Amino acid sequence: MRGIATVPSYVIMQPTTLCNLDCRYCYLPLRAHDRRMPVEVAGAVAASVNEWAQAVPRFSVVWHGGEPLAAGRDHLAALMAAFHGVEHHIQTNATLVDDEWCAFLAERGVKVGLSIDGPEDLTAQRVNRGGRPAYPQILRGVAALRRHG
Repeated sequence: MRGIATVPSYVIMQPTTLCNLDCRYCYLPLRAHDRRMPVEVAGAVAASVNEWAQAVPRFSVVWHGGEPLAAGRDHLAALMAAFHGVEHHIQTNATLVDDEWCAFLAERGVKVGLSIDGPEDLTAQRVNRGGRPAYPQILRGVAALRRHG
């Protein structure tokens, strides 16, 4: 048995409670409200993380949500700025991904994970705030990510 690590290898951060989707199965109570993480909170977490990142071969900061891209590029950049020597990852529903987001993610080396339920028929419960299917928006975001490698 390996035991418990002396330092973690990742943290999960929620830059905003807001999600631009209204999935029928979602359990997040504040997904319709844009409560953004204060930059000072990210700085306080980074104070520990930056130290831990020096003690392990690889440390990840995972940006999750809500929909993390709903925080906006400027706010997300401000939150990320406090972290040093880490890998940034983002878990997104891809509906907000466009060429500008792809450039933002690429210039920071952010690794992207997609939350997709599966083919279109299995994704029917993923709808936007207007109740329309999110699948076409998801595919547009995936196409943008593919264009940008």
